[in-house]
Amino acid sequence: MGVINSTWGRRPVRNIALFVLLAALAGTLGGCHLLRRDPEIAPPADVQASEGDYFEVIRVSWAEVEGATLYEVHRAPEQDGRFRKVATTTNTYFDDTDVQLDREYWYRVRAVVAGKRGMLSEQAMGYPGDDPEEVIVPAAPTGLQATVGDHTDRIQVRWNSVDGATSYEVHRQDDGEGPFTKIADVSAPNPPDVVSYTDTNVVSGRGYSYRIRACAPAGCSPLSPSSAWGFAGQTPADDEPPSTPRGVRATEGDHDDKVQISWFASAGATYYEVWRIEEEDAIAVEDDQYERIDRETAENVVGYERIATTENTEWDDEVDDDNDLEGCVWYRYRIRACNDAGCSDLSRADPGYVGPSDLAPPQVEVTETSDKKIVIEWDEVFGADEYVVVIVGDGDETVTDTKFEHIFDYPNGHPEPEAEYTYRVRAVSDFVECGDSSLSSPVTGTRGGRPVAPVLESAEAEQKENDNGDWYVELTWTWTWNPDESPNPVEWFTVLRNGADYEEDLDIGYDWYTNGEADEEHADEYFGKLPGDLPGDETIYYFIWRDENVQTASTYTYRVRAENDHNGRLSGERTANVPSD
Repeated sequence: MGVINSTWGRRPVRNIALFVLLAALAGTLGGCHLLRRDPEIAPPADVQASEGDYFEVIRVSWAEVEGATLYEVHRAPEQDGRFRKVATTTNTYFDDTDVQLDREYWYRVRAVVAGKRGMLSEQAMGYPGDDPEEVIVPAAPTGLQATVGDHTDRIQVRWNSVDGATSYEVHRQDDGEGPFTKIADVSAPNPPDVVSYTDTNVVSGRGYSYRIRACAPAGCSPLSPSSAWGFAGQTPADDEPPSTPRGVRATEGDHDDKVQISWFASAGATYYEVWRIEEEDAIAVEDDQYERIDRETAENVVGYERIATTENTEWDDEVDDDNDLEGCVWYRYRIRACNDAGCSDLSRADPGYVGPSDLAPPQVEVTETSDKKIVIEWDEVFGADEYVVVIVGDGDETVTDTKFEHIFDYPNGHPEPEAEYTYRVRAVSDFVECGDSSLSSPVTGTRGGRPVAPVLESAEAEQKENDNGDWYVELTWTWTWNPDESPNPVEWFTVLRNGADYEEDLDIGYDWYTNGEADEEHADEYFGKLPGDLPGDETIYYFIWRDENVQTASTYTYRVRAENDHNGRLSGERTANVPSD
């Protein structure tokens, strides 16, 4: 055997209150009640977050809640931001190492009592220390590992060295019970390297959990955020069954189609049995004594069902037609090790369930806005089968992708120019019926709504055929109608000369052409009409207009803008030179 990573370290046994269910409640509660929030469970009080006290670490602490066996820590990147669960812990503190310097974070904490989640606490702000010279208290150690049965007389523990640490404290918890107590001091190696400690004060076959604190002259870090679990091996005689398996872990909503169960190998075992019971039917015995199993008949296991045998130290309890495993229902799993001489006692139970209990609200952003559509996209939500896009005040759409295109298609009308649309998205899972599914924060997109720009073809100075020989500038431009690209009609044009506006009623004093043909008789019929009323998929309109308010020996620059209820888009510039008389 080798060492085991700290993420597989054994968790402390949950309070027996988690397993005690009153007989009067049996069969009256649905399998998912354990995941609902209970407003009667008080939120933790006195939530605090460290403000630069630890280099690259924020410590969150809170007051104990009576009966709580677990706490959830939620974090938001800003004061009014969305809180997401970042950790669960049995302690009344949490060291957040996944933080960035020069940033503030907000935290809220929720207590879990008898499998029910209470309300979130008030929030607390904290930030990591950014100067190791000023914040000289070391960070908490990481990378804890402990040997699991490699030696019969000792357990070796090791961890990564911490910058600035001059020594380390080794804290131990016996067999998953009671507090962590300091058992040794270890000098920091020079140069810094992986640090180790050999614990010889152990009993073979008994498990121990370890946490480490890094120390410097200014003080010690918090205990390491995770623990490492290990034990000294115990080899049975040839006529003895294996030792009881330890370190049983069942996944809690990590997969929407199975519960993964794993455990540490038992010396002398040739195979293992996996036993399961639904949480509501679980039987707890007084004085925290777990049911024992008869090594031959297994008749003393009340309510448990043997669901599998395996030679491995892991098993997937999968959802299929032959398995009555239900989503969002808590189950307890216990393991026993067997060989030719018989089987061990059942292990301690560990609870698990299928599917996410909460579908996180998606993070939504507007990625594209145009005259024709608004596009929103969001991050994929674990466990979601589809998404409901709520167009606030205008219905909703269901999609399976993480992208939604709100396309404006109005064959007999056009949308309001520059209209704002607000969107929210909900993640939905067909499998996890009881899972919460929160709407995302609202996002707003604004469609363009303005007519496309005209193309100013020319601006030419011409002399009138009158006795005075007056001059004028004749402008020609085109405006193209393509409903597939922009459903916004033009209602009038504005001519700009040297920055000054000529707002002319173009029903008077212009020449109208459609696709190159003189079309004055249809000008009133087509001008300013809606997409469904216009001929063809794309229509090009030609305009001629005269600026008669010009002076000789002058230069003029023109632009033309297409208009409707909102300012439209401008054409490019054209310049006309009016000669002297």
